[in-house]
Amino acid sequence: MGKRRNYTGLTPAEEAFCVAYARTGNARIAYEAMHPTSTAKPESKRVNGYQTLQRTHIALRIEQLRAVVAENGRTTVLSLLKELDEARELAMEIEQPAAAVTASMSKARLAGFLKPEDKLHLGGVSVNVMLTAADVSVC
Repeated sequence: MGKRRNYTGLTPAEEAFCVAYARTGNARIAYEAMHPTSTAKPESKRVNGYQTLQRTHIALRIEQLRAVVAENGRTTVLSLLKELDEARELAMEIEQPAAAVTASMSKARLAGFLKPEDKLHLGGVSVNVMLTAADVSVC
């Protein structure tokens, strides 16, 4: 029996790779979305992710997804960033620093400044940033 393919002609794992790459631009993260239980070293995942990007049908699907994001995502991303700015300002006004940090971290993640393995040290508090496959799914 062959692999089941969706309407795009990709397997579910390949589609997960394409979605993750279109959202993050990171081949290693996309490879991890394609193979979430892989125990390969990060360097191997990066190389395998790059090799996956070289497949024609994968590259075409990523371009399709990027076109959708270009049409719909810019306004949405900008409005979300604005809302997070407003939430952070409100949190500071009502003296809720934890909420302000959460808003700042969410904004950084949305803007692509944080990688899944990033650790931040904010005022003596260590913050681990973890992205999952759900964080990179397209709805």
